[in-house]
Amino acid sequence: HDPNLALRYADRVSLLCDGRVLASGAPAEVMNAAHLHQLYGIEVDIIEVPGQRGWIVPRAPAEPASL
Repeated sequence: HDPNLALRYADRVSLLCDGRVLASGAPAEVMNAAHLHQLYGIEVDIIEVPGQRGWIVPRAPAEPASL
């Protein structure tokens, strides 16, 4: 699923992790960096967009993975 679509269009969201509800409620409260890190295992930034609900952007790794 695309978390940005949920953040933009849903009235309520639920995040499921390992078969349990991690968080449920209003998108602005539930779709935060800590919950998304726990769910997807990556760091994200929530970019505020005036007049909109925001945009979730994955952070680039600090160092590229070695090949």
